[in-house]
Amino acid sequence: MKEKRLLSLLLTVMLAIAAFAQSQTFTGRVVDPSGEPVIGATIVQKGT
Repeated sequence: MKEKRLLSLLLTVMLAIAAFAQSQTFTGRVVDPSGEPVIGATIVQKGT
């Protein structure tokens, strides 16, 4: 019974952390050296 309760708590905490991580918003443009937009670019925040 303790294992089930611990697993439920761990799952709840992990879901809360994942939901919070998705709530950050970044704005801007990703461009190549000539100033053209980069289609399908993905960004990663440093330190994450």
